[in-house]
Amino acid sequence: MSLFSAKESAYFRRDADLRLEREQAGATHELWLSGRIDIESAPELQKLLLQRVRLTACRTLAVNAEDVVYIDAAGIATLLEVLKAARLLGKQFVLKGLQERPRYLFEVTGLQHLFTGEGETGKGESACHS
Repeated sequence: MSLFSAKESAYFRRDADLRLEREQAGATHELWLSGRIDIESAPELQKLLLQRVRLTACRTLAVNAEDVVYIDAAGIATLLEVLKAARLLGKQFVLKGLQERPRYLFEVTGLQHLFTGEGETGKGESACHS
């Protein structure tokens, strides 16, 4: 487990609007993000997530977004690209704990069901809902 909030990571600067707070590797590779997923942070986030989903040991890439306060259209597009890559690799990509405002964007676009784990109803804490 690595902590990136107090130092710069290979993906996000210390002063970035999006931070990788914590990461846990394994068959379910989980990342905890905080901040904003927007046009500024989306390219670096995409690199990070694609690298992680391509790890041999990773079967499910899970992003804990409890501390993500904002997602824009570029952020949605990035997450869709990672979802597409995960599916092509036969893996899952799930979002956990989205706050009310970011979750609303997924609901109005009808995308929330795409980011739930196998067997999830879309209403559990491990899905695209909090």
